[in-house]
Amino acid sequence: MAQRGFQRRPSLLTLLLLGVAAVGCSKPLPRPNIVILDLDTLRADHLGSYGYSRDTTPHIDALARRGSLFKRNYAQAGWTGPSQTSILTSMYVTVHQVKQQGQVLDPRVPLLAEVLQNDGYATAAFSQLMGDSFRRGFDEYVWRDGEWLTGPLDPDLEPTLEQMQDWVAAQTRPFFLFLHTYQVHFPYAPPDEYRRRFLPDYEGPLRDLNITREVLAEKASGRRVPSDGADLDYIVAMYDAELAQLDDAIGRFLASLDMLGLSDNTLVVVVSDHGDEFGERGWVGRHGTLYNEVLHTPLIVAGPNVPVGRVFDQPVRNIDVAPTLLSLAGVEIPESWQGASLESIWSGREQEVREVLAEQGDNAILLGDRFKIFSNGHLIDLQQDPGERVNATPEMPVRGRRLHSRLTTIQEALRQQSGHVAGPVKLTDAEIRQLRALGYVQ
Repeated sequence: MAQRGFQRRPSLLTLLLLGVAAVGCSKPLPRPNIVILDLDTLRADHLGSYGYSRDTTPHIDALARRGSLFKRNYAQAGWTGPSQTSILTSMYVTVHQVKQQGQVLDPRVPLLAEVLQNDGYATAAFSQLMGDSFRRGFDEYVWRDGEWLTGPLDPDLEPTLEQMQDWVAAQTRPFFLFLHTYQVHFPYAPPDEYRRRFLPDYEGPLRDLNITREVLAEKASGRRVPSDGADLDYIVAMYDAELAQLDDAIGRFLASLDMLGLSDNTLVVVVSDHGDEFGERGWVGRHGTLYNEVLHTPLIVAGPNVPVGRVFDQPVRNIDVAPTLLSLAGVEIPESWQGASLESIWSGREQEVREVLAEQGDNAILLGDRFKIFSNGHLIDLQQDPGERVNATPEMPVRGRRLHSRLTTIQEALRQQSGHVAGPVKLTDAEIRQLRALGYVQ
């Protein structure tokens, strides 16, 4: 039964188990362990391994070098509730029908944690996701409320990392560990040591971190980006500082897997549900759109039977994560899942470009290798217009009509597949407080 809390084991136990692992780590588990690091609100283009100029993510970049990186991965929705559900169910939003934070998923829909739990995996989550549906399938579920208004958005990760390490060290069978964190979600309030790393000379009106949090919270309710470019640069630097702090924490956790002798038999995935806007549409700290600054998210997979040091340019999707992990673990993939394992891409067997569908309310996009069509008929040539500024339909009417027809056909097929009805929103007072601090509710 999923639980809200987890009693930490004494640190002495971890030290003893570390010693045992050091002596007897030559025998790998028969099936791989699985770790998902779900980094909410992380844009792909702010990671060094995705070409970012700042050194924000050296530990994640190192993970990418010992695994495979997918340069063009996309989320299936522009904000947390529906997008996270798509990651964990391998279903499009129209099919799983979860469109609000805390909405209850149809119990007939199989979640990744449930499938692994039923196949004998030990399962644990350390998460800030809200709602009962995300707890399904976890033997241990630690929901992490934060000091949303008086401190950092995410509570200190150090105690959480220690809990995760203790839990991993105590396992005697293959495990699935899921971490979800709002660390890089606004408001941005990194410690000074990280802030100074990226923009040390800023002397503008946002220098006070409390003011910065308030300003960004106001952005979510209707204000546009600061008129001064230096202020916007500072906000982006704050985001990067949050990311660097998170990357350091991830580095410590990955090092603990090494110390326990588990790295060689553990699949590690870095994924995110959406990005954030930094002035591309005149807003900052906003998501919930279908533009690529929001949909283009990182996907890194490393571990046994994953190619080392490979970078793939084909479009892929967050719904492909769960079937990839089950395939690598030798677990049967539910027939209702709509993603596909990435193995066929890295093996070279897959020749056709995967279509990417994303939905937001009544809007949707379909994206291929070069072109992207919106449900309003706007065509984007991503090769010529990566910023998605110009509607190319007048210049390419035939292509626009063909892609729009394809999008409409896919949406209709998905509606026919959806026999699910998501239940009403069920949230605790603490979860509602968290949503309010994140800017999702007033």
